Amino acid sequence: MRWMPIVTGLQVFIDMLGSEAVPAAYGHNYGNVALAGWQQITPDLGLDREVLAKIQAEIEAYAPIPLFEE
Repeated sequence: MRWMPIVTGLQVFIDMLGSEAVPAAYGHNYGNVALAGWQQITPDLGLDREVLAKIQAEIEAYAPIPLFEE
């Protein structure tokens, strides 16, 4: 994408209008797999399983994402 102030701003605005309706299997809608993904790409920060379970429970309670059905 090349930045052109009005054109690019309008493109981003239109794209953002539909960004909340992305199914769980597409886009940047990671749902409850966010913690597992971060664990795979970051070094061990010394968090024990209990802390990780609390974080996972919070993620699942805060942002449930329905499964995508084709």
